[in-house]
Amino acid sequence: MSRPIHIVHIIPTLHFGGAERFVIDLANASTGSEFQHSIIVFFHNTPLAQQLSQVVDVHVVEKYGQLSFNLFGKLERKLKEISADVVHTHLFGGDLWGRVAARRLNVPVITTEHALATDVGWFKTNVKQWLVGLSDVYVAPSQAISSFIHHEYHVPTEKIHVIYHGVQLDRFQNISPLTFSDTLRLLTIGRLVYEKGQDIGLSAVARLSDIPLNYRIVGSGKMKEQLILQADVLGIADHVIFEHPITDIPHVFATSDILIVPSRSEGLGLVVIEAMASGRLVIGTRTGGIPELIHDHTNGILVDTDDPIDLARAIRWAHEHKKEVMKLAIQARVDAIAQYGLDKMVKKYEVIYKSLLDNKKLN
Repeated sequence: MSRPIHIVHIIPTLHFGGAERFVIDLANASTGSEFQHSIIVFFHNTPLAQQLSQVVDVHVVEKYGQLSFNLFGKLERKLKEISADVVHTHLFGGDLWGRVAARRLNVPVITTEHALATDVGWFKTNVKQWLVGLSDVYVAPSQAISSFIHHEYHVPTEKIHVIYHGVQLDRFQNISPLTFSDTLRLLTIGRLVYEKGQDIGLSAVARLSDIPLNYRIVGSGKMKEQLILQADVLGIADHVIFEHPITDIPHVFATSDILIVPSRSEGLGLVVIEAMASGRLVIGTRTGGIPELIHDHTNGILVDTDDPIDLARAIRWAHEHKKEVMKLAIQARVDAIAQYGLDKMVKKYEVIYKSLLDNKKLN
């Protein structure tokens, strides 16, 4: 093929989120002489698009309503128009409409499962099971997700590749090593939804009234008003700062000491890797892929899920053992640099892209 291999990602939006940031990073890092990347979204909701390289095109193929059956045809026409060689689908909407449209055109499909979708209900679970045969390859960002999609969606294990997310390490290399001031600076980043457990974080902070601290919660979502009310009821509103999502993630970590990940469910946690690369302590729950990244009291701290008492205990330990915390943070950065560079992830995806085209030629 004389021209670059054209990879077309299909994802509902480019709003703030781990899957969306993953697509941005992969498209930017892989675009070059061998690969061209484009992104199809369904809505004009693309704040992260400003982070894309100018050579990565974004196409809006609008979706109207829940059952937008004409979207299949619209996607087919767009994929033909831009000459897609491989379709890479993300999240439920991208997986459903994108896979069907690609298969009608006989375009190879790779699907990245980004989360442990434990709360999607029987309908979406059945749809996911029905779609399994439409993907040539699945990628799971953690062993936890690999096991989940095998058992829940019946994806054959031979179809699944585990590729941990990578981060652009140079974005975090200029962040100063962790030091502590008089006030402990806690941080949580993520969608404000039940699965992310910000309510657990607030309950833990309320148990630490004797420690000078502030708690920044960065994100947006349907639970925001409920969380603001909870902070007020707990009497900690003066110590909690709610911030809208921002693109300058390194600055957020540079002005924080500890990342709290109180998730009830977490496929991997891209933000965990970013915190590690920033040389910041991560206190995360024992759920999903988090224990695959954080090894308790080696490069971070693990706590029980849905347990504000255990989380408060870990935060107090960190406050009282700052020298040990600095060692953990240093080890976290070493591990991130050694294992989770964006270049490592991109090379593994590119091998799969090439193999899909080679298999298509053979067939």
